[in-house]
Amino acid sequence: MSEALNIARRINRPHDVRFDELSELGDKDTEALSDEVMDLVVSIKRVLSMMTDEYYVSQAMAEYPQAPYSDLMLRDLLGLN
Repeated sequence: MSEALNIARRINRPHDVRFDELSELGDKDTEALSDEVMDLVVSIKRVLSMMTDEYYVSQAMAEYPQAPYSDLMLRDLLGLN
């Protein structure tokens, strides 16, 4: 966690102004920055969970008729080789 906070504090490059959430001005205190990092962690874990959920992936692929039918990707992700 402390490493993530240090990385966030070192970011000094201009960002893409189309992302409003990056345009907030002002220095954030450690607690506010920590809360944002934890929100990001939760979001990443949720997305990774969805990406490895067989039902979710099959539903997403069903929306693309040109997608090949295969469970090889899921077998590899879930360690079912």
